[in-house]
Amino acid sequence: MSKETIKLYDKPYENGFMPTMTIFPCDDKVRGAVIIYPGGGYSHYGSLEQSLVAERFNELGFHAFVVIYSVSPLHYPSQQRDALRAVRMVRKDAAKYNVDPEKIAVCGFSAGGHLAGTAGVLYDRIDSTCGDEYDEASPRPDAMILSYPVISMSGEYAHIGSANNLIGCDDAEKREFLSIEKQITENTPPAMCWITADDKAVNRDNPIMFARAMWAAGRDCELHVFPHGPHGLGLNTEREDVGQWSTLAATFLYTTCKFPRI
Repeated sequence: MSKETIKLYDKPYENGFMPTMTIFPCDDKVRGAVIIYPGGGYSHYGSLEQSLVAERFNELGFHAFVVIYSVSPLHYPSQQRDALRAVRMVRKDAAKYNVDPEKIAVCGFSAGGHLAGTAGVLYDRIDSTCGDEYDEASPRPDAMILSYPVISMSGEYAHIGSANNLIGCDDAEKREFLSIEKQITENTPPAMCWITADDKAVNRDNPIMFARAMWAAGRDCELHVFPHGPHGLGLNTEREDVGQWSTLAATFLYTTCKFPRI
């Protein structure tokens, strides 16, 4: 199967925007899948966090999918519905894409990390049904890879820009609900998180809080805090330390999450 881009819905949003998903097949073997959500503060999309990341996961032995989801001026729950819809579609059409339907990971960057995190933590508390055949498939991802992720929408370490773009108003109840470090349950899938200690855009305590909450709930979570590097690194293979994150993520999927090695 060659690369193609598909629409997530039959009709666009009221402002004319149509979320899409681009498929990056690794080969014709049944493999685990990684669904990628680029960052951008819920207002745009990071260019370094799309095809380059998908192609890297292909090299590591995974089928990959890049989702272009709704952003401001569209607000919650549109973004979360898009993320969960993508999981449903990949799982429902797993045979078509040569994907193991029980080995689907979500991978997000910055605000896209928050989106991937909400897909993993809130999959059963946000309605992502559309009244079609994809409703039959579970929206729960089997693993999360959260890269320099926004985690909190309220409190000391909240990323206010992402929160404002996502929620669109100062709604304390929504900000609390979407602070996913507070929403972890015994059904939350395993996670691997990474960030740099001197990230100036997203405070390093975001993934640290998330990891601590995961551990407190008895959930598997791997955490890497690299000493130096700016926000928005993407693959950044030029930095020997940070550049290994994708290999670490693949190892996490193969070992902790038991994704198939082919």
